[in-house]
Amino acid sequence: MKLLSAIFFLILLFGSCTPEEVIPENEKLIFTNSYPIKIPSYTFQDSDGETYSIRGDTSYQSAYPDTVNSLPALAWDSLGIRIITAAIFTDHLRVTGNRIVNTDDIIWQWHSGMETETGKEGFVKYSDGRSVINDSIDYDNLADSLDEGHYYWAVWGWGESGTRIWYSSRELEFYVLK
Repeated sequence: MKLLSAIFFLILLFGSCTPEEVIPENEKLIFTNSYPIKIPSYTFQDSDGETYSIRGDTSYQSAYPDTVNSLPALAWDSLGIRIITAAIFTDHLRVTGNRIVNTDDIIWQWHSGMETETGKEGFVKYSDGRSVINDSIDYDNLADSLDEGHYYWAVWGWGESGTRIWYSSRELEFYVLK
């Protein structure tokens, strides 16, 4: 009986322990305490049939950005994340304490709550998102095409509760040539 009591006690003791939450550390991601969203190489075509090639994560340390038109497409490996966003910035993303601090540099955004014909987790056309003006998404109007210039973009997603960012990509860049 003592042996049975000891086994029962050990089961209760070890069975009630919960594993400590493992927080990833990925210095190359925009949110360093997140799991990676990989951005593969991909191509997209504009309405005139011109094809643009994006090098994805392989361009991370390149000295020159991908060159695209003023209505780019963004693609990443889909992870089945329900709450996710992609954004284009006019300057490098700056994150402090798991929070983007230069939100005034966001000029375009798409998120999984937007109902669009083609936008989905893993691939969005520029027309699927909307312009961001004064830190607010302009849901009432189509996004203005991008001016010629240098831009940065990234993708990040939240866990099921929507309270913590669990996934993010590297910051990538492109140049719009008109």
